[in-house]
Amino acid sequence: MRIRRGMAYYTNELTFEPNVDLHDSTAHRLEGKGHDGPVRVLVLRAKSPAGSRLDEVVERQLRKERVAVEGFEILGSRAVEAAGVPALDISLQYVAGKSDCYQRDLHFMRDGVLFRLGSTGTMQDRDTVDDVVDRALSSLRWRDAVHGHRRSSNATYWTNDLSFELSDYRFTDLTIHLFESIEKDEPSGFTLARAPVPTIGFVEATTQLLKSESRRLQRHETLRKSELGRDSVDAIDVADRFRLNGTLVYRRSLHFVVDGTWIQASAMGPMAAAADCDVVVDGLVATMRPRAAA
Repeated sequence: MRIRRGMAYYTNELTFEPNVDLHDSTAHRLEGKGHDGPVRVLVLRAKSPAGSRLDEVVERQLRKERVAVEGFEILGSRAVEAAGVPALDISLQYVAGKSDCYQRDLHFMRDGVLFRLGSTGTMQDRDTVDDVVDRALSSLRWRDAVHGHRRSSNATYWTNDLSFELSDYRFTDLTIHLFESIEKDEPSGFTLARAPVPTIGFVEATTQLLKSESRRLQRHETLRKSELGRDSVDAIDVADRFRLNGTLVYRRSLHFVVDGTWIQASAMGPMAAAADCDVVVDGLVATMRPRAAA
């Protein structure tokens, strides 16, 4: 999906305004502990085929999954409304390894974008999966229909397009935001990854991470490193280069903590794209706001 320069982009923890056009291929993934294994929550987006109805698009997806997935069986399908738009609520079962699994998905479209919000777990955790999806369905809101970007409760989860309430179960956000600059001849990638803040603190953890990468990466060299602070967010700003698959690569990374989460934002590309990588990260530094302040 295209994110135009100057438009606010929302993650669960913060908002920023990219200063270049980006292609966003982020898939949101959260994971919690169920009674019989992990329970996962997924939010996926894709361009909807021009002129296609929702039921046609979903039927094509299900036909592909029926062929590719062992033990695939649709258990239920119903038409519902999600955040004011028509949606299909599909429940199904499948086999993964030695486990019988249960999955429930909400499929809906808006402004040419197809959304899939769902949860999956073992059949023993079917009630948990249903609770997650029921809570999301009843609380789903479009981001542009919600005032600001403030947390309405500890269970509110945000994507760039929408927000919803998670169930009372504890989930870890494993989402890695994936972007690619689409303006330059030399492509550069931009990622935002997250992790729990280590007990040693993010400054020491970042230092240890950089030392580990220096030993692991081929011909690694730190070009500069500095600390900065903005809007009560302390950050470590690092530029380095190394060889990757025979190519000399430039990386600019920003490490900081927001809302109890350690964020690692990195722009990376060939050395010819170093200036473009700097532009992307400089834009993040200049415009990012923690969610509570947005």
